[in-house]
Amino acid sequence: MEIEEIFQDKSIKLKSKVAILGAGLLNGGLSLQLLLEYADQQNAVDKATCLEAIEYATKKNPAIGNSALLKYLTNVLGGNEPRIKWESAKIIGNIIWLFPDQLDNTVASLLKNTRNSGTVVRWPMP
Repeated sequence: MEIEEIFQDKSIKLKSKVAILGAGLLNGGLSLQLLLEYADQQNAVDKATCLEAIEYATKKNPAIGNSALLKYLTNVLGGNEPRIKWESAKIIGNIIWLFPDQLDNTVASLLKNTRNSGTVVRWPMP
């Protein structure tokens, strides 16, 4: 099933869409690059759903992430949509240890978001 078909099928609930797309990433039936390209053409809700599928997959297998994904996520952290920022931060948490030499911009973007009282990209302080 194509990405567009999954999103157009109203009988597929949100969590099922995430699971289908995430499974496609994990089994190699769906390209990470293709999903990111699709996400860039969508509204905020569908883009966040694509990112949630990537989070689902990287939680199970962080190695599907790559430096291009890290760069993409770092860039979208600068946007305005809370759910997109939230999913991006979760994916970063899953894959960041794979790229210890590429952390400067990503950590700076995450830290910038912690200063905004309206953003969901924060961690509770002990």
